[in-house]
Amino acid sequence: MGFDVLFWVTLLCAALALVRLWPGLFVVAINQAGVLRALGNIEQYGQPWSQSFVPSGVFSLENLTIARNVFALCTLILAVAVTWPSRAREQIQAASLPRLPRWVYVPLGIYVLVVIVSKRTIFSVAYNEPDQVLLEFSLSGGHVFIMSAVLYEVLCLVRAGSLKPLWAFAGIVALFVATDYSKGQTGVGGGYLLAAAFACFGALDPADRPRRQRMLLLVGAVATMFVLTLGVRGVRASLAREGAGSVTSFVQPANDKEANTARTGEGAETFGNSVQYAAHVLECISLYEGGLSREWRSVYLPVVYTFEPSFLAGPLGFTRPREAAWELMDYYVHGGGIYVPGELYWNGGYLCVALVFAALIAFCRRCDVRYGASAAWLIMFAWFLPNLLQGIGYGFAQVSRGVFNGLLALAVWKVGAIVMRGRRRAEPPGVPQPPLPQQAR
Repeated sequence: MGFDVLFWVTLLCAALALVRLWPGLFVVAINQAGVLRALGNIEQYGQPWSQSFVPSGVFSLENLTIARNVFALCTLILAVAVTWPSRAREQIQAASLPRLPRWVYVPLGIYVLVVIVSKRTIFSVAYNEPDQVLLEFSLSGGHVFIMSAVLYEVLCLVRAGSLKPLWAFAGIVALFVATDYSKGQTGVGGGYLLAAAFACFGALDPADRPRRQRMLLLVGAVATMFVLTLGVRGVRASLAREGAGSVTSFVQPANDKEANTARTGEGAETFGNSVQYAAHVLECISLYEGGLSREWRSVYLPVVYTFEPSFLAGPLGFTRPREAAWELMDYYVHGGGIYVPGELYWNGGYLCVALVFAALIAFCRRCDVRYGASAAWLIMFAWFLPNLLQGIGYGFAQVSRGVFNGLLALAVWKVGAIVMRGRRRAEPPGVPQPPLPQQAR
């Protein structure tokens, strides 16, 4: 089965996931479709220009054959997941959703303000320039944990009917435009916009709207996320210098890339990092076939990263094990990240891909099916799903971070519930009131 056939099958899987209101499987499928298109162009036209710094042997026919087999396996797993029947579930009641204490709103607001002022926007300084940083402030993985708490509270308000879905989605857009997009950062913000789109206009829509109207709103919200993300990625390096002209200079090269695919080996998928991800896959295959395996370290090290967060490494004086993306830089120059199916092959060949990718897809499907019907799975959704869009291209550790963040949030909820029950039991019984006089009865 060629890359083109796998591309169309994966695109169909993405469409089915969208129709079934399953955001996790949609994210995985849409990312995989882009990588398959990039691999198809590489197979047909050769090494892409944007990856000219990678040794040409990485793009060999042997590596492409293995990559095709890897994605045939991944596509089969994905197709089974999106077509497997799922019974309808009752919607979760707002009263059963645990809410954040009101006092938490203040530190959340302060944190958001600090994030907003910590960097200059791309209107004044190009993305990733040293002058962009105003405050040396970064919580790394702690940032997504905190922003997921904001997303969760917004979804609770939507479910309770206190906030209209359209206004909730607009608020999430405004929040991440201020904290991320205006600074040129698109990965984290795009994940939160996508999660908010599905939650507000999909399974958590409290309004009794016809399904067709909900689907139109969802498609419009998802399109907004993609346009905003790709637009910012296209102008973030030149907006400060060229102003509005940078928009024109981005749109024209996008058209040119499609027209010159036969000459450059890549098309418009370059703007979504798909060509870079395709190179990751082929690099990982080269390493594994050359006898350099990670021996499943990517699978179990995320547990260590959860309890040894990077922002505490300096103050506490410990060294974390290296993530796969950093280790890949020992062998190849690359633009950052590591695409998950390629990383899994580097860890243990086809067996690792089959077992771990199937487990990831099963977890995504479970989360997709249950987040509208269970408080626990809504919590998992809010902490896991936003990290998936960026994580799938930045390594299994990044994907796992969302899972462990969700488990930590669930643990906080459970502990809080136990403490509250203990307090209620410890309260003295009420003082019995004397009986009313006969005439007052």
